[in-house]
Amino acid sequence: MNYYDVLVASKTKHNQLFTYKSSLKLTEGQIVKVPFRNQFLKGVVVNNSTAYSAAKECIPESNLVIPRPLLTSTLTLARNSGIDLSGVAQLLLSHIETKPVKIEMPGRQTKPVSLPELTHEQQQAIKLIRDNDSKPVLLHGVTGSGKTRVYLELVREQLASGRSCLLLSPEVGLGSQLATEVAKAFPLNTIFTHSSLTPKQRQQVWGNCLASDKPLVIVGPRSSIFLPIRNLGLIVMDEFHDDSYKQDNDPRYHALHAVSLLAKASRATLVCGSASPNVGDYYYFKLASYPIVSMSKKALPAQAARVDIVDMRKEPERLMSKKCLRAIESALEQGNQALVFFNRRGSSRLVACELCDFEERCANCSTALVLHRDKNLLICHTCGYKRQPRSVCPECQNPLRYTVPGIKQLEADIQSALPGAKVVRFDSDTNKRDALYSQLSKLRNKPNTVLVGTQILSKGLDLPLLQTVVVIKSESVLAIPDYRADEKMFQQILQLIGRVGRGHIEHTAVYLQTHNPSNPTIQLAAREDWNGFYQNEIENRRNAKLPPFRYMANIRIRRKTESGVETAALAVAKKIGNIPGIEIIGPAPALIEKHSKYYEWTLQTLSRKRSKLLEVKQVLGSQEYFDLDPTQLF
Repeated sequence: MNYYDVLVASKTKHNQLFTYKSSLKLTEGQIVKVPFRNQFLKGVVVNNSTAYSAAKECIPESNLVIPRPLLTSTLTLARNSGIDLSGVAQLLLSHIETKPVKIEMPGRQTKPVSLPELTHEQQQAIKLIRDNDSKPVLLHGVTGSGKTRVYLELVREQLASGRSCLLLSPEVGLGSQLATEVAKAFPLNTIFTHSSLTPKQRQQVWGNCLASDKPLVIVGPRSSIFLPIRNLGLIVMDEFHDDSYKQDNDPRYHALHAVSLLAKASRATLVCGSASPNVGDYYYFKLASYPIVSMSKKALPAQAARVDIVDMRKEPERLMSKKCLRAIESALEQGNQALVFFNRRGSSRLVACELCDFEERCANCSTALVLHRDKNLLICHTCGYKRQPRSVCPECQNPLRYTVPGIKQLEADIQSALPGAKVVRFDSDTNKRDALYSQLSKLRNKPNTVLVGTQILSKGLDLPLLQTVVVIKSESVLAIPDYRADEKMFQQILQLIGRVGRGHIEHTAVYLQTHNPSNPTIQLAAREDWNGFYQNEIENRRNAKLPPFRYMANIRIRRKTESGVETAALAVAKKIGNIPGIEIIGPAPALIEKHSKYYEWTLQTLSRKRSKLLEVKQVLGSQEYFDLDPTQLF
């Protein structure tokens, strides 16, 4: 009889391997079916074990074997990120399928298209990446420098040597664009996986990866890391600065950590591409002496967009300045398009009384309600609570005012000022992110169009007719109480500047409206001075002893009562305080303290050693939420 330690994919949390027996000789990584708490579940063999009298029989699922590098790296990720082993098993086995079925890309051609000639800078970048000695590479290329063309050349080389490739994109819209480019070049090798696939289709993708007898190119989001791709030779993490690469629900992990481990175990090349890398990631690359490959020139001849900072203190009552409105009108008169970015959903963001302190807030949680005039509803953007608006204050009977306009009000204002224009709003109230690019394709070459949108429009777009970009309230991100607020604002502005100046139109412009025109981050972003921003920000982080100079974990405490959550939070802080080498910020009420079923407090823990924060995880109760390397604190 043979005995094995098996990783069991149970929805019930556990953090251990379980011993099973089999009369058959099983292989490390082999997928099995095991009896577990009165049910049969999927599992994966991790290693041989010693005899155990109470061990139950496990049943092999055909000869399916998870590639050893994937199994090894995922188990290491669990140890390094404080993930329970039940969560690891879910990542590996949630879409297992024993009968793969071919999934075709919609509209896929069978004959590959010719790729554009490489620029000198792209050739140099490829050479530096190729000559790299198995270290992760940061490809720091300005918007429009042709990073995708570099990726495709690297993919071509790997496929020629018989090795598969994994190309990650932070979200469906950007992934769809990347997958289309890859499928044109490698139509018979490309598989695109994303959140809109049905469970059956995800199972088919899983099976295809494991059963394919030829090298594949997988394009997908962070979950694609855990597909059983055989003989992996290249991993590309496009826009690797994006917060979407962090999974904020259990099992919590960051894709950058996961692919670093997978690339090392697979002996694959890892390329991390971005026009605006996170300050912490860039610092770590420099600290570890990993290669940083810069691409500072546009791939196509293009005149840089003019960037103007518009001082809105001179027009305090207006949502959009007269200067910006004239610029939009001029673009439309020339048969072109304009994009207006405003990261506020709804028609009005504040419903309050001018005489007393009353504000309209959610009945379930402490979030301020937002007025949606088109629906004539007050809506909570946290829990979805809705109700009819009222006209007078319930406490003093004074008329309520609706202030701080949102994007719906902006849409109405633009349509009123430019009645001949086609104004189209894109936000999460009107568009699902995975449908955005199919809708935009219909407007791609439509003149006299104004696109009005939130973050859904801020990145990855290439619109040939786009001439003018206007950013409303450029400094709005700074209202978030987060040490990364400046970084997020800089990245957001840089992304928006990158929507124009791409060679389609000779003269393009970006207008940054702000009530704080002298803000250093806005000034640096307007000049697209990433290096200047990095130097300022890294020094601020060093002085404040914040990441990357400390590791950080965010802890959320939830209880049913207000007094109960405060007591629990103070108890957690006291318990953690007994661990040497730990610094604590808080505890304090969360930004949104009251929710429909609980109250929430937070605290942050910092340490020079990552292992110390994993000790924190061990002393926490199962009901506390532990988030290592958080991308947002609230």
